[in-house]
Amino acid sequence: SKGVAIGLLSGFVGRLADRVGPAPLLTIGSLAVGIAYAGLALAAPMQSFWLSVLPFLSLSAIGLALVVSPLSTAVMTSVDEANTGSASGVNNAVSRVAGLFAVALMGLLAATIYNGSAGVTPGDYGLSSAATDLSAHNLAMTSAFQGVAMVASLLSFISAGVAWLMVRKTSDD
Repeated sequence: SKGVAIGLLSGFVGRLADRVGPAPLLTIGSLAVGIAYAGLALAAPMQSFWLSVLPFLSLSAIGLALVVSPLSTAVMTSVDEANTGSASGVNNAVSRVAGLFAVALMGLLAATIYNGSAGVTPGDYGLSSAATDLSAHNLAMTSAFQGVAMVASLLSFISAGVAWLMVRKTSDD
């Protein structure tokens, strides 16, 4: 859904970013993503795709669509025209490396929360109660998901603040 939203909205959002500048869209998009992940974390115990997962993932997709194009605009307009090729390459490299680190760190966070919720201590290689008890496993999985979603939400809210305070308000500045 995120790829579809970005694909469908990127042209419109790009033109809007050209008119109003990237900062408002980066801020609003990051806030939407933060709200979406906080909502997913809070609604996780419901285990309802239609009432919690789909609406919050849709909000996240729209928020990301508001971020992707303006972020490229902010990067490309922050350098001299002669350096746009280098800026584009650096932007892509940083994006990929940050994504790899985020996946690894969120995986570590999820495993740590799961193990703590399942009663596994570091160095314990035996079967946890979650490995043999479905309700303990479900609780540990939900706790791990909630932890990851809350961290993602917090990071999105921080991103919104950084965008609002640090990104030039219009591309004409």
